[in-house]
Amino acid sequence: VKMRLYCVWILVVLIECNLSEYVPGTPGAAWTSDELLAVKSKLYHIFRKGEVAPKALRLSFHDCVKYKDGSGGCDGCLNWDGVDIKSLAERGSKSAPNIEEGNNNGLGDFVRELETLYKDPYFPPGSTPLPVSLFESGNSRADLWSYAAIVSVE
Repeated sequence: VKMRLYCVWILVVLIECNLSEYVPGTPGAAWTSDELLAVKSKLYHIFRKGEVAPKALRLSFHDCVKYKDGSGGCDGCLNWDGVDIKSLAERGSKSAPNIEEGNNNGLGDFVRELETLYKDPYFPPGSTPLPVSLFESGNSRADLWSYAAIVSVE
């Protein structure tokens, strides 16, 4: 009886580990081949809308470069200063905010779109839905951003 209870407990722990939401600061869950294919299809759907694929590559680069102090790396975090400034003309206008370092300019809309893809298994409309969101399945945001960059250059 104790052995059966132990086996049931182990099974519950394994299921919970594989089906739990992503916890920031921890490594993401392994992606299944079905998730990879479904998300690739969703990304193609997003990339067809115009000049978005280069932003995926740029976002991944900015996410994965280490901070000045040597920490960081691919962590799914982004400095939001200037992300909604889309052009050099905007940056120089008198009504635009003064941004000393604008290295993430123009990435705001794309990052928000990826965040929707990360949290909503039915996004984008018209794509094949995932059973649960990437967040709910324990995948990390950083993994999504890196995968989007890989798909963008295919």
